[in-house]
Amino acid sequence: MATSLGIHDIYVNGQLVGDEVLKPGFTHPEKTKYSFTYDITGAINTAPGAENQYSAQVTPGWWADKIITYSGHDGMIGDKCAFRAVLELTFADGTKQLYGTDTEAWKAGIGGPVKHAAIFDAEMMSQMAQATGRDAAKYQQMAADAKQYLKDTFLTPEGTFKTEILNTMQTPALFALRNGLVEGQAREDMVARLRANFAEHDNCLQTGFLGTSILMNTLTDNGMGDIAYELLFQRKNPSWLYSIDNGATTIWERWNSYMLDKGMGPNSMNSFNHYAYGCVCEWLWQTAAGIKSDPAAPGFKNIIMSPMPDPRLGSLTAEYQSAAGLIKSAWRYDGPKWTWTFTIPSGSTATVTLPGSTKSKTYRAGTHTLTCKL
Repeated sequence: MATSLGIHDIYVNGQLVGDEVLKPGFTHPEKTKYSFTYDITGAINTAPGAENQYSAQVTPGWWADKIITYSGHDGMIGDKCAFRAVLELTFADGTKQLYGTDTEAWKAGIGGPVKHAAIFDAEMMSQMAQATGRDAAKYQQMAADAKQYLKDTFLTPEGTFKTEILNTMQTPALFALRNGLVEGQAREDMVARLRANFAEHDNCLQTGFLGTSILMNTLTDNGMGDIAYELLFQRKNPSWLYSIDNGATTIWERWNSYMLDKGMGPNSMNSFNHYAYGCVCEWLWQTAAGIKSDPAAPGFKNIIMSPMPDPRLGSLTAEYQSAAGLIKSAWRYDGPKWTWTFTIPSGSTATVTLPGSTKSKTYRAGTHTLTCKL
């Protein structure tokens, strides 16, 4: 049996035990700690006089990483990693002996090949490696292995979640779509279920911090840009405009951090400057305005410009001071006519796609104006 404060892997004679990812998983830090039990008989050298080595690698993870510090914590929850395990040996004569972790038989230290560890997105690391001319193969393999583990563990071959209640929720479907866990008919069915879910909730989001962070882009990338705009214009609670209608001039931690008719929302963890829901701003720039970086040409040497307008917005003007210079995108509706003016900084190019089109054209630096009927 083994568990930890922080993420751990167990080794017997240098051989990794178990195939779980990011053990012991994420639980309430003050209530639950998952433990894992394995049969390691096959990894033990039973030859007379043979020595066996049992070891564990523990890294901070969600327990003690330095990403966030609050309420006096030197880390996310704790300030030190910890590991606890019990090894049960059964001898040939049937007797048993227990060996637990202690400070005498087990040696601990901070030295070793791992200098720092946290939870990274393997796909992001792959993109970073490619952008800087490094070998991305190991990160691509990590991403592929993680995807396969998630598919095998949580999804049926038909693309539904094995835990039935997850099929009634928005966030699991968003993450499955975002990470490419479903394909073909399974993907189409998941998109249909997600559309139905938003309709059942009157086009209101039912996502928390994690789900909302990928909400708008995932909807758009999977042919549901119309729902993304419905969420943008939604005024019911929860929604961005609900907060604005109640006086928000920043991104709040809660949709109802303050209400004009009731005053302050829940007092616990109620911040008025909390960017978790600010992902909508990224979507406005990348999708509504159509200004995206090109991973194949870092530093905005090439810009992906493909706005997705909506008549309800009427007009839009966006400027972004990129590493390559000022990028501008401004469009407006005049009845059925749509006019778009965009500026590409000196030394850069842009791959431009008009709304509703699948054909792209490369434009050089300068200011350009395009008109079409939508």
